[in-house]
Amino acid sequence: MQELFEEMRRCIAAGKADADTDLPPGSAGQPGVAELVTTALAEGIDAATILREGMLPAMGAVGERFAANEIFIPE
Repeated sequence: MQELFEEMRRCIAAGKADADTDLPPGSAGQPGVAELVTTALAEGIDAATILREGMLPAMGAVGERFAANEIFIPE
């Protein structure tokens, strides 16, 4: 379970929403956040746990990097 959450955090940090997203470059076809969440749900992990342990820590880190002007949202 922890491996799944770690991969989810890496995908969120890289902006890899799903398998079609090519972020980081060369990763098209590999699972993204959407597929990882689907896998977690199929394994019986409840949505609150997925959010708390997989997604929110990564989104917080992305928010901190955005606030520090280390990353930006393209127009």
